[in-house]
Amino acid sequence: MRLFKRLIFGLFVTLLTLSWPTRCFAGPPTGGYVNENTATTTHFEIHWEGSNTSTHYATNNWINNVRAYLDNAWNFQTPIWQAPPDPDGVIRVDVWNKEVEAYGETKLDILSGNLEIELDNDYAGTIVSGEEGLKMTTAHEFFHCVQLNWVDGATWGNSTYNWFTEGSADWMADQMYTQKQQVYQKL
Repeated sequence: MRLFKRLIFGLFVTLLTLSWPTRCFAGPPTGGYVNENTATTTHFEIHWEGSNTSTHYATNNWINNVRAYLDNAWNFQTPIWQAPPDPDGVIRVDVWNKEVEAYGETKLDILSGNLEIELDNDYAGTIVSGEEGLKMTTAHEFFHCVQLNWVDGATWGNSTYNWFTEGSADWMADQMYTQKQQVYQKL
């Protein structure tokens, strides 16, 4: 029943986004990062703004949480499903101050096959805010990376599949953080 509700919610989100005149997700920060920092894990390369004078600034504590939650998502999801089809095996993650109510986005470069995830730098002003917003968004966005095993990259983002991809990614976030096997761990 929970999966059915999530799929219906995904369909609703898809219909809503088709009616928006512009998408709520932009690219990386306009003008790029002023003081770009990079951190890596086995499967992720994380980029963020290191200057606290920038509106895109992310604290080291926030980035440590990003690393932990992405690794949790990898460790929880890849034994059940397949690892994401990224040619170099490392997914780029950009953390910056996204628009209000924008949680994240997963992008696929059709030519290179590389994956990119965008996350917010604090989730202030969102319905699920702060660290809880980060936790749910990393699980959701990483599952989009896994889904690319099932959908041809050329059709990724096609509204025909959007209701399913969004609904099942919400379901996966629920599986990770509301089940008995709580994988919520901090480094």
